[in-house]
Amino acid sequence: IDLSNNRLRGPISSNFEAMSQLNTLIIKNNWMGGSVPTELGNLSNLQTLELQGNFFKGSLEPVCNSRQKGAMFNSDCEEVLCPCCHICCTMIGSCIVKQKIEEIDKVYS
Repeated sequence: IDLSNNRLRGPISSNFEAMSQLNTLIIKNNWMGGSVPTELGNLSNLQTLELQGNFFKGSLEPVCNSRQKGAMFNSDCEEVLCPCCHICCTMIGSCIVKQKIEEIDKVYS
């Protein structure tokens, strides 16, 4: 699901957990905020997660712990703890490659 650049507001729904076969969730560049739901960690098929360009807070640790090999997760890393993110962005939109996917695979898969 790609919902990027849609001016969406509010939190991420924990109802995504019911989409057990979801492999892509892109909601970058909206006006969303709040805590990242821990239920996203139950999406065991998730290969792409892009949350950057929003106002989220909290931790993606539950998502990291269920991460599959080769998965690419990107986020704003100023307010979101994301030890398994490949790309980290700032609130002003500058992004850097935080770590190579191969390095993340050694820890989280």
